[in-house]
Amino acid sequence: MDEETSNLENCCEGNITSSTTLVNNDSDTSVYRLEDKNGVSGVSTINGTLCWTEFTGEPIFAKDYTIKFKDIDGVEIDKLISLEISYSISEETSSIFNFLSEDGKCYQADFMAEDDSFFEKSIDTNENIIYEIGQSQDEVCVKGIIFNGNDGGYANINYTENPPEITFEVYFIIHGHNNATVGDVESNSQFIVFQENNRDDNKNGAFYAKYISETEDSGKIVVGVQKDNEDEFFTETESQQIKLNYRYMLHAVIANDKITIYLDGNKISSIDKSAGIDYDSENTIHLGRKRAIKNQSDAFMNGQIHSFYLYGKAFTDNFIRNLTTQHRVNEQLEIINPIQ
Repeated sequence: MDEETSNLENCCEGNITSSTTLVNNDSDTSVYRLEDKNGVSGVSTINGTLCWTEFTGEPIFAKDYTIKFKDIDGVEIDKLISLEISYSISEETSSIFNFLSEDGKCYQADFMAEDDSFFEKSIDTNENIIYEIGQSQDEVCVKGIIFNGNDGGYANINYTENPPEITFEVYFIIHGHNNATVGDVESNSQFIVFQENNRDDNKNGAFYAKYISETEDSGKIVVGVQKDNEDEFFTETESQQIKLNYRYMLHAVIANDKITIYLDGNKISSIDKSAGIDYDSENTIHLGRKRAIKNQSDAFMNGQIHSFYLYGKAFTDNFIRNLTTQHRVNEQLEIINPIQ
């Protein structure tokens, strides 16, 4: 297989494709056309191949999208693509589009994301590794909320939507194992992310991510969902994979029928689950502490959260690697105090 064919397969992953053709080379900026295919057409200032999951059903009135391109560091480049799409882009259809440029660079855009730019992403055939897992604190200092494990501090995320699938990203450090727990909670647990369901017992996590200490200086991450009918599904990192005072970027993808977790862009584990997420829509997401409302159970985090992102859809492996590249720290920033 030649390099061009390999790049196309790795970038487009077997999806429907449409290649550009040059229509204007008279000015300083060349213009290329995408002929109508599966209800998608357009023009661009970058030569290459657009790919997407095939749309099905009846087309609708066309909608225009003008999308920018950004390089591997998230910096905007002088390229644009304008598309006319005759299908509705929603939770029921794929909003992910890829573009392979003529110089072999792969870009990916989510047309439902806040920033719907085409971001350059790695198309290395080694899908297992993007970064070494865990960053030493000496590498870079970033802003974050510090939780000392014992006080009332937590971050309160007022999110009122209830999507059937989510992806959340949390960039964190565990500083130590000296933390308080309340009620029927494992004494060696620290909750990093917690959203409550409608139960009033300890099976009350609609979704959560927690750290479990295992040795003096290490432990594991557990991500799970607990349903209103008592069913529970969770998956976890390897034992002792999380070291104290190292920074990790966790992505938890809770799809309709599966939970998958990633550390620093590397897929770690996955498990099947029953459909949906059982939210208690009256309660908010808590960061750095469990703080269950209905039964007062609690478990405090002893560490630091640098950033948290929540998306109302389940992302692919490639998109997770792209997010890791975008959000991984690269400059020194300040530390801030927690909410009390």
